[in-house]
Amino acid sequence: MLDEMDLTVDPTTEAADELSIRETRLCAGCGRPESHWRENDGAGYLANDGHTYCCRGCADQTGCTCG
Repeated sequence: MLDEMDLTVDPTTEAADELSIRETRLCAGCGRPESHWRENDGAGYLANDGHTYCCRGCADQTGCTCG
């Protein structure tokens, strides 16, 4: 819930001049970002349900094996 979140900014932190937003693919099972996927040389595992998972463990719902 957004209204309950603390959105204060630390005044001692300097902001970067240029900010960019990059899309990051997340595992449909555990939420691990694609940069940390280990199976299939980092490409993940495409399951029969059409979703891409970081590993077969997440696809089979037996637990993430990426460690």
